[in-house]
Amino acid sequence: MEISIIMPVYNETILLKRSIGSVIEQTFQDWELIIVDDGSTNMISVYCEIYLNADSRIKLYRQAHAGLAAARNYGVSLAKGKYIAFLDADDYMHPQMLEQLYKDIKVSGVKLAICNFKRFHSLEPVKRYEYQKPEIWDVSADSTDLKSSVRKDNVYAWNKLYDKSLFDKLNFIKGRFYEDNAVMHLFWNEASKVSYNSNVLYYYYTNPNGIVQTYDSKKIGDCLWAYTERIDHYYAKQYKIDLEHATHTFLYVAYELYDEGVIRCGNHKKEIRRKIRKRVKKVFEKYDLETYLPFHGKIRYRIFIKYPNLFEAELALRQFRKMIFR
Repeated sequence: MEISIIMPVYNETILLKRSIGSVIEQTFQDWELIIVDDGSTNMISVYCEIYLNADSRIKLYRQAHAGLAAARNYGVSLAKGKYIAFLDADDYMHPQMLEQLYKDIKVSGVKLAICNFKRFHSLEPVKRYEYQKPEIWDVSADSTDLKSSVRKDNVYAWNKLYDKSLFDKLNFIKGRFYEDNAVMHLFWNEASKVSYNSNVLYYYYTNPNGIVQTYDSKKIGDCLWAYTERIDHYYAKQYKIDLEHATHTFLYVAYELYDEGVIRCGNHKKEIRRKIRKRVKKVFEKYDLETYLPFHGKIRYRIFIKYPNLFEAELALRQFRKMIFR
């Protein structure tokens, strides 16, 4: 067995047929699909059993509801393949995804292969790709410039093929949202070099009701935690360029959550905003991150921390401008 594909499911049924079908249609056929039912409350297991009877490579396992990270970890522990891929139950793979990423690993001698992906709302036409050698990214040390640092923002679990040995030391942190964002820098570190395939081989469904589009206090807290984990890693490694980029990204995300995320939370807006400011201030002071901001960035950050009413007035003005000039 060469590749094990891990698919956590939790009450998904509408798009599951297409997701499983995209695995069956792979041009690379030496795979097993491990479906982990994460304590679904509907008839999802019965639905999946249709596929178990149709293809012996598809297997179903159940666990009490413990979240996406726990389901992925459980799937990896069951995997018989030399390589691991992840597929979310509402996404789908290009028919050549496994074939091309498997070739990338074999040609390049890396332990982690990455492909380009596309967000979608409806099915995309399938394009046939001629194989080309991938780019090789050295991620074993600090980035040499902003462009190479931005590459490390590719933090999603699902657009990749992993050598299973990477999971001997690493797994996803249970009980958290944004669990892939919080650990992918560790996979970079363990792999040392990765391959990048620019072909769009994974299709990510932007669910308007998914965790990225809906927020509550825990999701906001976990989002900031995930970005803090990256800062902590780069600080410990003394990666100056990566730390600077991670600082800007963390602050940008915090501002977005403070504005758009909190608005979608409904009640307790004031309290959640207070917690966001407190968390950002704590992280900035712990790692002395203000030194990585340009002058105008420092001014905006200080207004954010010390004069929240003024900062919120600026946000309101930005929203007004969007409405007028869109």
